[in-house]
Amino acid sequence: MISLLVQDGLLDLDRTVAHYWPEFGCHGKDCLLVREALSHQAGLMGVEGGIALDEFTTSLAAGRLAAASPAWRPGSCFGYHALTIGIIMEELCRRVTGTSLQSLYDQRIRTAYGIDFFLGLPEELEPRYRDVLYDVDPLQPWLDPLSLVGLNSNAAVSTIMELPNQRPSAPRG
Repeated sequence: MISLLVQDGLLDLDRTVAHYWPEFGCHGKDCLLVREALSHQAGLMGVEGGIALDEFTTSLAAGRLAAASPAWRPGSCFGYHALTIGIIMEELCRRVTGTSLQSLYDQRIRTAYGIDFFLGLPEELEPRYRDVLYDVDPLQPWLDPLSLVGLNSNAAVSTIMELPNQRPSAPRG
């Protein structure tokens, strides 16, 4: 959806987030470009105290994120914004269109192309929802494959430091 807003000229990747969302421009976030925010460089992986699930698409969540201090100088490095990227995209969409990301998706994508995929399942389709079920007593505990322990358990080496650090050689010719 964000790419459609850029395509339509409503959102400029090289403008600051604060250009569209003035309240966001505090605590050193005033120079953060939209392209940096959308590539997980805002330094806002969360907010103190967390955000309740039912708050994620509300102005309350956007306000808390705007008021938050970043974990690093925005735009200087990357860190996965698993939950807050949605809040950033939602608020940018609201600021430039006056409507929610979900409504814009429904208008421009889902309904227009007859797609049976939703951003937020409608209540009347709730019977289609199914919890992901896990083994009650799994044989082994789940390990995040990108954690240090997960990397070690999936490698034929004893520590991450023993993993090969090889670069492909230049083509001969």
